Amino acid sequence: MPRVSMPPVAISACGSVTASSVMAGAGPVSASILGTIGFWLSLPLAAIQGIRLKRSAPRFPEAAGERRGHTGQGKVKTLLAMGDSIIVGVGLDSIADAMPVQLAAALANHRQCRIDWRLEARNGANIRHLRKTLSGLDSGQTADVLFISIGVNDVTGLISKQAW
Repeated sequence: MPRVSMPPVAISACGSVTASSVMAGAGPVSASILGTIGFWLSLPLAAIQGIRLKRSAPRFPEAAGERRGHTGQGKVKTLLAMGDSIIVGVGLDSIADAMPVQLAAALANHRQCRIDWRLEARNGANIRHLRKTLSGLDSGQTADVLFISIGVNDVTGLISKQAW
């Protein structure tokens, strides 16, 4: 079994440990240990910063525009997009620039067809909202393409995996 030796810790003239003096003689094992210690020591600060950021982060509005439309020509296909801020284009001026509408345009171009698209989403939505939205859909309603964006608000809201 190989022995692991730790390099001596260098102390400067004023009695403090310097990072460069420690790392200069640090091997992979001691660098890993220092990284682990640094992680655990910085965790409370990171938690405080995370809480402050969550409280102070601006909430942007949903993009303006209709939540349904069509693009392309030819045989009709449908796209249903459901979920959170990605779907409703938070931070964009127009819903036409939102990811699902851009996806519809790309599909229509690639498949040489018409895509009728519809957005069922809201900013801040989580898995519970998605379940409600799904249960509120007509049973006869179909979609050729289903685009779902969900999860970020569940993580930031600390939703349990049982809720999923």
